[in-house]
Amino acid sequence: MSTIAGSSNLPRRAALPSVFRFFGFGIAAAWLCLCNLSLSAAQDTSKYQVKAAYLYTFAKMAEWPADVVPQSDSPLAICVFGGSEDFVQVLRATLAGKTIDSHPIAIKYVPYPADLKLCHLAFFRESEAATQPAILTLDRAAVLLVGEEPDFLAYGGMVNLLLKDGKLSYEINPDALTRGNLRFGSPGTAPLRPASGAPAMQGRQDRALKFQATPTYPEIAKRMQLKGVVQLMITVRADGKVTDVVIIGGHPLLASAAVQAVTQWRFEPAARESIETVRISFDH
Repeated sequence: MSTIAGSSNLPRRAALPSVFRFFGFGIAAAWLCLCNLSLSAAQDTSKYQVKAAYLYTFAKMAEWPADVVPQSDSPLAICVFGGSEDFVQVLRATLAGKTIDSHPIAIKYVPYPADLKLCHLAFFRESEAATQPAILTLDRAAVLLVGEEPDFLAYGGMVNLLLKDGKLSYEINPDALTRGNLRFGSPGTAPLRPASGAPAMQGRQDRALKFQATPTYPEIAKRMQLKGVVQLMITVRADGKVTDVVIIGGHPLLASAAVQAVTQWRFEPAARESIETVRISFDH
């Protein structure tokens, strides 16, 4: 039997009027826009979570005068100056329930420079044009000033977040810290030796490990052929026990395995608690 192009024994579907075709394309375009917006929002949230973890770590690395945080249960205020309130919401969600040396954390959005003196840590968003004048109003106040723009330290800022090659790091201004009568510790760098055949680990640490549990590569992650790096920031008590773990990045399945292992680690005792960063690579 020969086949004639364009013919069929099946009933033909009636052609849609042009107005329906127009709305069909419009709906498709709107759906694509919504997908792009959702992806953009997810990316923003991920970036915000990383910045939130850094702010938490900076607060842990700082030491204020005794009269600035007098009581062990008094709140430690982390403030955000400028930018949208979306970041503030992510910051609250990321640090919910966390404490610093038994101080509960209070997250505040500060729209006016005069209110910055009520903060212990003030984060100046890059989009804020009034950064330099606001810093000048603080004079020698014991407020840890953290920013994220190239000239922040030149304005009198103390700690500046840097984005380079897609990675965050930071720089400090020792003179500004001295003026504010603040001490700020910076972890050193050393390798963490994994067991043979285990996920590769790197870290920044001041203290030697006494016991190191090796992360287990999750079976479901193997079946899904998940690979990647998990980055963690951990708080180590003076007695060497890990008390807090913040996930900076990594797939949730891999991050869960990394957290389970790291919480079992034990470090050599020290005079005070410290902040360590750990990178665990799952590449099986």
